[in-house]
Amino acid sequence: GSSGGRTAVLVPLKGFSHPNHEGRPLHNPAGVRAFVSGLRETIDAAIPVGLLPLHVNDPAFSDAVVKEFERLMAGNPEPRSEIKQKRRKTCSRGRSST
Repeated sequence: GSSGGRTAVLVPLKGFSHPNHEGRPLHNPAGVRAFVSGLRETIDAAIPVGLLPLHVNDPAFSDAVVKEFERLMAGNPEPRSEIKQKRRKTCSRGRSST
């Protein structure tokens, strides 16, 4: 399917929660990689995806989210430089792959 409006996805590659941070009990880089892999297999190719080398709790990640939100609300069709649009080929099963 396609999104019903202006959409972008930002992924914090260094973790999704406080315990999922380097040095903490639920640090799981393999889980983050699995999430990114599943996202790439299923997301609509028209949706820009930003893979940011940050943790979800890093101020720079929240800054990036706010800037992307402002871009979307302004109707700017061009993603910011760190937000790359993923183009995929269609697999024989009808799913997409990178």
